[in-house]
Amino acid sequence: MSNIYKINRKILTSRDIVKKYKKIIDNIHNDVVVLDFSNVDFISRSTAHEFLKLKEYYKVKKSKYLEIQNINEDISKMFEIVAKSMVIRKKQPELKIVTKEVFA
Repeated sequence: MSNIYKINRKILTSRDIVKKYKKIIDNIHNDVVVLDFSNVDFISRSTAHEFLKLKEYYKVKKSKYLEIQNINEDISKMFEIVAKSMVIRKKQPELKIVTKEVFA
């Protein structure tokens, strides 16, 4: 069973707005929540990143599937760019810095 939630903002430019939507989604007791972006004209990189992190959070921690639908071409490209950068960061090995003291 899914529930559709329509995003009614034209421009999404803040990570804080995603926190607002998280509170709403937390109160939806379905396994699938669809976010309808048909009214959204623009999303910033940071906001797209926050939505993708939220999607992963629900998948891993809450066993809830968050689906984003009805996005325009520009928003789709932004999500693709951010998703690719998230994958690249996950694959990079952890950098461990070891310092040596040199005694003369």
